[in-house]
Amino acid sequence: CDDHFNNNAASSICKELGFKDGRTFPVLKKMASGLDWEKLFFGWSHISCDYPDAKMMSQHCHAREYEDVMEMYGSEAVCTSNDPIAVQCFEEPAHFTIDVDVSYNRRRGQIMCQARAYKEGKMVDLLMEGAIPILLL
Repeated sequence: CDDHFNNNAASSICKELGFKDGRTFPVLKKMASGLDWEKLFFGWSHISCDYPDAKMMSQHCHAREYEDVMEMYGSEAVCTSNDPIAVQCFEEPAHFTIDVDVSYNRRRGQIMCQARAYKEGKMVDLLMEGAIPILLL
């Protein structure tokens, strides 16, 4: 079930399957059109990882069995045909770029850097909680 599923979890799943990386992928109507939803069941829900290289069974990844989620949240947790998860795995590592603007303030004698990071063309939040601080020397 796609509740709380994130790209870090998709990446972790793909890496454990032997690929270099992965990301979430929308389940297209074409993919789901031939499935008999009455016969399928959801095994897991609330799947997420804190980091893209975390092992799925580590403390940095979280998941709950679907039956447990149903007991905890009842009908609010029901997963339907709109909620399946798909991942796209690939052999090439993700394209990652960093742009840095450097400026110098003469009055204060300070050099300032503003960094922006992009993964697969999407900006990465460098100030996110739990991020690893970077020290430039």
